[in-house]
Amino acid sequence: MGRLHSYEKTYTRALAGVQENGMADDRNWLIDHTGIGVSEIFRSAKFYEAALRPLGIEALVRIARNFKRIDKDGPDLGGVGFGIDYPVFWVDVFPSSNTAFRALRRQQVNDFHAAAIPVLRRCGRPRVS
Repeated sequence: MGRLHSYEKTYTRALAGVQENGMADDRNWLIDHTGIGVSEIFRSAKFYEAALRPLGIEALVRIARNFKRIDKDGPDLGGVGFGIDYPVFWVDVFPSSNTAFRALRRQQVNDFHAAAIPVLRRCGRPRVS
């Protein structure tokens, strides 16, 4: 086995710290799912199926361009959701990326909305580069 690069060492230390400090509990799993838009859905899905397989992640859900669930790839394939038990990472043909946060209670959703709207009015929509 070769030498670890500095980023690999940092990641390994960070992961060990997460496990030692108990940071991987329910309070830290507040992202429901994330996704990216791709221009070539079939090539992208094939790439992520191969790349994520060693992590135990597989394609769990396929959707058509009209967001209806489909069982296999076809000309109308709109997206593929990857995960272990739940699709947490999506690649799709829709033009933007997204991240969905998870709230434990409806009041948290209301509070999130109440905090975000005034900032959007002052600063405008955040831009992703």
